[in-house]
Amino acid sequence: MIGMPLTILLGLGLALAIPLGLGFWEAALLAAILAPTDAALGQTVVASPLVPPRIRQALNVEASAVVSNLDPKRTFLSMIDPADLADDFRRRVEKLITNVSCYKLLAVIDELPEWTAWDGDAHRPHAGSVIIGGASRAEVAAAHDDCEAGRPPRAAIISLSVPSVSDPTVTQGGCHTASAWIFPAPARLAEGSWEDVRDRVADRLIDQITEYAPNFRDSIRHFKLRTPLDLERDNGLTDGCIWHVQHAGEQLFWNRPLPELSAYRAPLRGLYLCGAGQHPGGEVTGMPGHNAAHELLDDWSH
Repeated sequence: MIGMPLTILLGLGLALAIPLGLGFWEAALLAAILAPTDAALGQTVVASPLVPPRIRQALNVEASAVVSNLDPKRTFLSMIDPADLADDFRRRVEKLITNVSCYKLLAVIDELPEWTAWDGDAHRPHAGSVIIGGASRAEVAAAHDDCEAGRPPRAAIISLSVPSVSDPTVTQGGCHTASAWIFPAPARLAEGSWEDVRDRVADRLIDQITEYAPNFRDSIRHFKLRTPLDLERDNGLTDGCIWHVQHAGEQLFWNRPLPELSAYRAPLRGLYLCGAGQHPGGEVTGMPGHNAAHELLDDWSH
């Protein structure tokens, strides 16, 4: 089963604009708790490809508890010695559904999209997101069929927003930023790689948006397509799955991501999980972290 993102599945319609973006917000939070130092602290304890070699060679941190915000596969299959985990547990982690991904178009535009299907206040669509495609069950089914076949969607389901309307600090020089999410997409293609089709997929996507906003293509000053491969390589997301594990029925609620992990505790004492792979899932709610923190505090109080 391939699940839709929870915000679509539940029809919440909630949005929150974070000034300067989530990355800036996260950096500010980290700055409040981290004290950077150039001193070598000890030997390598975890060999992560996301940690620069200089740091890997110098860093040794001991703690009574570790809270992992990595996805379950990266946490248990890359960061922990296989000898410390039961073979059956590792096999079930390996089988978690992560191969349904998405991709993203980021663009600098010199004018706002002019949506031909909208006859109300011209600025209202830019205050939220505009959904293109997926207007019928047949269109949604076709997108999922393409995903299961390992090919980019021929008619993508697009969620497009213009963040600079809510937060002008993310751009300059009279331009705007356009951000489009496309879901679903296969993490791996049946033929070739995402690098092989990057330009073709971006061009098709721009054409599709331009069908609904005729000025879109000509307004683009610069754009970048972030494929599932980019999300995995640059953000450390297994299979480029931004939800850490797919929002599939068998991976929700008390089964997320596995029954024995649903209480945010790993089978290793002192290791907790707080990422999107935990209940209630992704979509930047903060709830997995909130719940994991309370479980940790509850353990410490006994």
